Amino acid sequence: MLTPAEIAHMEEARQARAMTEIGVEAEPIMGGIMTYLEPGSWSNQVCGIGLSGKVTSDEVARIVEFFSSRGVEPKVEIAQFVDESLLLALAEHKFELREFETVLARQIADNEQIDPTPPGGWPVDVGGNKLVIERVDPDDEPTVLESWRVAMSGFTDEPREPTEKELGMHRRIVSHPHSDYLIAKFGDQIVGAGGAEYPRGDDISVGVLFGVSVLEEFRRRGVQQAMILHRVIGAQKRGAKVVVIHSTPGASTDRNSMRLGFEPCYTKVIMAVSGEGLEPSP
Repeated sequence: MLTPAEIAHMEEARQARAMTEIGVEAEPIMGGIMTYLEPGSWSNQVCGIGLSGKVTSDEVARIVEFFSSRGVEPKVEIAQFVDESLLLALAEHKFELREFETVLARQIADNEQIDPTPPGGWPVDVGGNKLVIERVDPDDEPTVLESWRVAMSGFTDEPREPTEKELGMHRRIVSHPHSDYLIAKFGDQIVGAGGAEYPRGDDISVGVLFGVSVLEEFRRRGVQQAMILHRVIGAQKRGAKVVVIHSTPGASTDRNSMRLGFEPCYTKVIMAVSGEGLEPSP
């Protein structure tokens, strides 16, 4: 049985590695990575830091310079197990708490048989169409674009088109060799989208389920639960000993994943530095 600290070390290392593989500017720091795409991008962040021992104020100063020189707020995600020296250095550089993030985990037993059907039964729409879950073909450009729109529907207030850099990053996520990017459909309509990254046969035996959104009019029908189970089974087939989901505390993802055997594992805090002329990143 893995402890929360062991899971956190694996997951934070996986996240840092993954962020270097999706086409963003990236620099290693404090055992993690700092990345930037463009103003307004969720990928403008630092992750995986502070878990390998003491850090210095000068290293945090590098973070501030990396982001402020690009016109965006310096932003870090840190796990609850970081060294205390990181907290002191962040305070010295005026980092402020912005939000919390819950990492939920489901450990997978040897030879466990996982039922792919959600507790409420397999989702069906009002027209009698059963839900179908498919992997996005990276060469199917219309579906790649629509999968971005559906996935982003849960994270933006108003629909919009992706920037060129956003779509380029999404294409790299869809074609990532150790991931699946999936859509959920009723008939021909895509109603849900999101991804999963799987282990690679090394010492990071964690799979992650990320970025799922379901269109509002198709929620509360078990679509998200079906997509969670589909990806957990995919992770199990690829050797995952544990599967994690990052969630905003109290969000529907918390409830849906906990109904399927996930439990809160550790907490992350998101901290940033405000400044004149610096644009926040979501």
